[in-house]
Amino acid sequence: NLFIYGKTGTGKTLTINYVTRELLKAAQKQNTLLKIIYVNCKLKRSTDTEYRLLAQLLKFSAVIIVLYLIILTAVFLFADVYRKWHEPGGKTKRVRLEFLKHLKNLVIIFVVSILVVYPLYSLATVNYPPEKQKSDTEFILSSFAKGKTPEGEICNPKRCLADLDIWMADKPILRPYGQYMLGVLMVLQRAAGGNTYYYLGEVRNESALFYFPVTYLMKESLPVLILVFGALVFSLWRLLKSGKKNLSRLVDYLQTHPAEFSMLLFVVLYVLYSMLSNLNIGVRHLLPTLPLVYILTASGLRAWLKSNHFKTQIKLGLIGIALIWFTADVANTYPYYLSYFNQGLGTQNGWKYVTDSNYDWGQDMKKLQTFVEQNNVDKIAIDYFGSSKAPGYYLNGKAENWSSNKGDPRDIGIHWLAVSINTLQGAKAELAPGQNRNPEGEYQWLQNYQEPYAKAGTSIFIYKLD
Repeated sequence: NLFIYGKTGTGKTLTINYVTRELLKAAQKQNTLLKIIYVNCKLKRSTDTEYRLLAQLLKFSAVIIVLYLIILTAVFLFADVYRKWHEPGGKTKRVRLEFLKHLKNLVIIFVVSILVVYPLYSLATVNYPPEKQKSDTEFILSSFAKGKTPEGEICNPKRCLADLDIWMADKPILRPYGQYMLGVLMVLQRAAGGNTYYYLGEVRNESALFYFPVTYLMKESLPVLILVFGALVFSLWRLLKSGKKNLSRLVDYLQTHPAEFSMLLFVVLYVLYSMLSNLNIGVRHLLPTLPLVYILTASGLRAWLKSNHFKTQIKLGLIGIALIWFTADVANTYPYYLSYFNQGLGTQNGWKYVTDSNYDWGQDMKKLQTFVEQNNVDKIAIDYFGSSKAPGYYLNGKAENWSSNKGDPRDIGIHWLAVSINTLQGAKAELAPGQNRNPEGEYQWLQNYQEPYAKAGTSIFIYKLD
């Protein structure tokens, strides 16, 4: 056994990786069976709790980390138990010790998480009158999980959480936890409530199971997709090629790639959570997973470079071409990064497939200002997907806030109309089965809406009404 320690950056990991690789090469040449187990204590420690705590405090939806940590602990417990079980000696005692070790780490994480929430949310409630906090909590959660439980009946599990939060809201010691819990329940309520959105030619108010994967495939750059899926295919092929039984193969992978598996598990859980949510408002909800996806891709490509498939120069050349392609795509997209769709569809056509924050987040108001100035427009009706104050601020009295139910702006002498594409698709696109829409909100008098006179940026369609 070998234990290496030292200061950060002195080359510990680099040295051990080199030595173990050379040992394996020597063993292979001599037809000697050799198995090396390498454990990075930094990756196995429980004191990385601080990063999880930070996530928990900054984002209420980070409660998914609770489920993630439980599953992660269970998986690594299984791997350690499997290894201990196949070692000679007393199996029961070793298994019990492994279970207690993992349980202890999990309990420490949760206890510290609970403790750290209290002082920070005490600051949020210190000047918040208890009676006001309770009344606000009751109002916000009034419709949560089908509303207040009738007297004499037992609340359903979700509603019990709301009732508990309301009870905690005016209790001196528990108020900070009540305020934190309110934020978590608001996230659950928002996700369960869903939204009306345009997706693949239809306006819907029910979630589409594959909304996030499909939207990601449309908006991620093609060279990046090639690298991501290439690394994924190679990693799966390498794992299956090892020749070991499925269970042994999995245990070996967990013990030699703990950080990689931890990232992969988070990505899978987060994507599944997003897919099952009723809230489909933009691929931005997958942003927490993307850095991990890119790290995993780099790991897969690194392994591919070290493999015997093709010459290293050829592999480096292919990766270089992908990176140059990506750089050129970034430069060519400027300045329309928010509405970007990859080259398979084209940024200018993205609105035909999906809108909301994937394409239109009110980002083009200044470009509309430029259009109005350059074309000497004296008055323009604007149905803007953003703050109602923005048109007046940018257009100095030339803007008239508008909506479909106000009718045709020509009736009051306005011959220019600007409408955000998110609003247009919601008003004019075909309805999904079972979906209803108020006829007054359909811009029925606006013909050929997909062929505007001009566009401000990519997201505001401009019509000249003759």
